Amino acid sequence: MKRPLNAERYEIDPDDGLIREVVGPWAREKHERLKRYIDISKNVRQKFIDGPSKEATFTDLYCGSGRARIRDTTDVIDGSCVAAWKASVDGGKPFTKVIIADQDEEIIDAASRRLSAIGAPLESHCGPAESVDSKIVSNLNPHGLHFAFLDPYNLNDIPFSILQTFSKPKRMDLLIHISIHDLQRNLLKYTAPSSGVLDRFAPGWRQKIEGIGDQLLQRGKIFEHWKLLLRGLHLRTTEAAELVCGPDNIRLYWLALAAHDEKAIEFWDKIRSIGPKQIDMFG
Repeated sequence: MKRPLNAERYEIDPDDGLIREVVGPWAREKHERLKRYIDISKNVRQKFIDGPSKEATFTDLYCGSGRARIRDTTDVIDGSCVAAWKASVDGGKPFTKVIIADQDEEIIDAASRRLSAIGAPLESHCGPAESVDSKIVSNLNPHGLHFAFLDPYNLNDIPFSILQTFSKPKRMDLLIHISIHDLQRNLLKYTAPSSGVLDRFAPGWRQKIEGIGDQLLQRGKIFEHWKLLLRGLHLRTTEAAELVCGPDNIRLYWLALAAHDEKAIEFWDKIRSIGPKQIDMFG
């Protein structure tokens, strides 16, 4: 279903005539961590590419158009799905498949064209993440190695059901963007009885903040509960997450890794600290 795009968030790229995002400068930091993780895990990936499964995939569930301009500048960067594919090629161990999804047809078309132009083995899905996640996972080789990047705009777009679905493969690493800014800005709205956002994001959260009036403590308890839900899926997580900030040191989001294999957490710990600081993720 075609829908109008936000003119403040999207524009036409004069180089290829396709849609592209307009993003903040912090996107570079996010993509740098993504590329570093892909590089540090390349030798493990090669074992699966050469092994019986012959599959090592990358999924970008909220893929965007594959190209973006940094807001208030003329600097143009690759989007996450293109950056990830290039990183795997540059490391000499390219993914056997790049799986992308977005709910907008024009965005999926732009990303697909850009990935195809650079030789990526592509699978694409158009639709909300929670409507395509099961199809994506069911098509994965259960004996392969899989890496998924979950980079939604807000908490409502990443219901916990998506993490339940993506936790099913035995060898799945998840790099997850969690919007602090969204929760800080909308905490009163999201904790209202009429809102279902936090019920989607972290089912059972309400009983965890009963009797707590301080908003900072409420936010901490909600994310602590979310982490415990991940553990219930047998996903290991980092004790700290990388905090990405915007102008005036505004806290924007955490970027954290969750995986079944402890080796993935070790890799993340080695490459994650490229920004100014990290924080206790759920304290």
